[in-house]
Amino acid sequence: MKKRLTLKQIFAIIAIVLLAGLYISCLVLALIQSEWASKMLQLTIVMTVLVPVTIYIFMMFYRLSHRKDDFDDQP
Repeated sequence: MKKRLTLKQIFAIIAIVLLAGLYISCLVLALIQSEWASKMLQLTIVMTVLVPVTIYIFMMFYRLSHRKDDFDDQP
């Protein structure tokens, strides 16, 4: 029996793929010696920090906005 993926799991998979892509591009861009690669390396380093922080902020706001729903589910 197949289990359906929840929205939270889908977003987690997307975040993992995005972060893995950013890490790989950081490595490749660090090895290329050009002005364009230098600017793109700076961008990927910033995005490597901003993506997890943004995801954490969204999760925190979701948890705060649905706090009442969590208490209703408990017996």
